[in-house]
Amino acid sequence: MVTWLQSYLDLGKDRATWTYVADALIAHNIPKKYNNIEERSRINIFLQSWNTKTSELPKDLKDMIEIAKKYGTRLEGLAFSREIINEMPAWHHIESAERMHPYKGKQSKCLRENHEVTSVGDLEREARKICTARHCRRRNCRCIECEAARTKHCQSPFKCYTRANNILKLLPPKWNPLIEQPNDEKWEPHEHPENGVTFENRATTKGTLADAFCIFTEGTTTNNLPDPHPQRDEDIDEVIIYTDGSCTNNGNDNAKAGAGIFCPSNEDLNRAIRLPNEIPQTNQSGEIISIKEAAEGVQPNANLLILSDSKTSIEGLTKHRQKWEDTGFIGVANHKEYQATIATLWKRDAPTTFSWVKGHAGIEGNERADGLAKEGCQKEQADAVELVIPPTLKLTGAKLKGMTQALAYKAIRKHKMMKKTYQEALN
Repeated sequence: MVTWLQSYLDLGKDRATWTYVADALIAHNIPKKYNNIEERSRINIFLQSWNTKTSELPKDLKDMIEIAKKYGTRLEGLAFSREIINEMPAWHHIESAERMHPYKGKQSKCLRENHEVTSVGDLEREARKICTARHCRRRNCRCIECEAARTKHCQSPFKCYTRANNILKLLPPKWNPLIEQPNDEKWEPHEHPENGVTFENRATTKGTLADAFCIFTEGTTTNNLPDPHPQRDEDIDEVIIYTDGSCTNNGNDNAKAGAGIFCPSNEDLNRAIRLPNEIPQTNQSGEIISIKEAAEGVQPNANLLILSDSKTSIEGLTKHRQKWEDTGFIGVANHKEYQATIATLWKRDAPTTFSWVKGHAGIEGNERADGLAKEGCQKEQADAVELVIPPTLKLTGAKLKGMTQALAYKAIRKHKMMKKTYQEALN
């Protein structure tokens, strides 16, 4: 059924023929409370606030919808490209602050019938006509746009433009095309230094609506946007930090993990950290946490160069990161630590660059970080390490578009195990 769901929510021009039949059946069989919604405006229950009567649907469609709901299929992303935002339905938008009110009224009907508004992009097109040259707030306005609207039988173009603008204002920041989006920021890829790689802190989901759907999501989502990255003071010096992890009795029940941070230019940033017990007590955990804590300790608007002897950690935060996010970190060891570190790096306003150094090769900075990590292992009291991710930077689930049967099977097993653990805790 997951593959059916993939095909159904692939909303491009090349959709399978059966999905159009499914659309018609789903839109036709609805509870009575949605009868006041024109059938042509019922586009997709995963994009809009109306619902269908699954008891009246063929078994395959009923099963597909139930699977989607059971495993948290929804739109998920920190921010979305304007292309995705504008693809969303104009009417009964699933994230609109008011579900029915924008649909009613003379101007809304005119927007649907005469202005042919079906998408958010169409609404934005009409709303921006208020700013047309020579436009005035009168019924008999003679600007080019108002004259064109009257040829389509619109009696009050200005009122329709205003109505379109007011409907858009009901959308939350993440879905509102009138609000500056993260992808609007001027940005250029950072040049990678020799033997180094720079963390990519762009948070926007690009592509089409199909790229915005995730499955196996958890909890609630937020419609607020991540904080924008402000203009940086280019005069701030680059900060260079060595990080390392360590663990005694690695792999045993009595293992103790530590993280070390060494900054040659600022001893106040040096730290020996004992990992709390809720974090896996492994050397790899120490490596990841040392990077996270190092990034948190440096001014967010200062360029940061992190030198680590852990290729696994560096590649996890750079090379593999996009794939792991797209697959919901399913089967990835230390996924909580990686996700928390990624969120920390996202919050930085300046570039964070990683460079690998060979361990135990007499490199002073690496040796000092290693010593601090070992010191952390020996501490009796664990340090506080925060893994909670702010809602605006939290991603859950895996991309539906790239879901495979094997990956879905692993995710379903994980879902069942979590449910069993929860029930056992209640008992």
